[in-house]
Amino acid sequence: MARSNDPELEKVVYDYLDAFNAGKVDEVVNAYTEDAVNSPPIGPARVKGHRKLRQYFRQTFELNAPQISDYEFDYEVLGDHAVIHESWRVTFNPLGKAAHTHPGQAIWMARKVEGQWKTHWLMGKLVG
Repeated sequence: MARSNDPELEKVVYDYLDAFNAGKVDEVVNAYTEDAVNSPPIGPARVKGHRKLRQYFRQTFELNAPQISDYEFDYEVLGDHAVIHESWRVTFNPLGKAAHTHPGQAIWMARKVEGQWKTHWLMGKLVG
């Protein structure tokens, strides 16, 4: 995928990554549209809407304290939409258990809502 040049979108991506690694549930959820769908690499097959996303991320952060590293992404902007492909390593730190790290990938679509980029749809998977 060709890489576009959209500093606003890039800032949103890195702000999301920082909020995720800090376990900031509200900041992570607010990066999604109200009707967003997330198919996360662990947990339920599909999480839809802010209420369910908030529950999912709160539980994930509390139980696993995930940390993303080695993050890379490409994207293409198509008007008010963008398609993003990302790869990363995620380390899970489950309570009372040994940490474990896995490579992962995701593809997601963002759209501008009131002038701000928001995640509308995301599908992630662990690849190792």
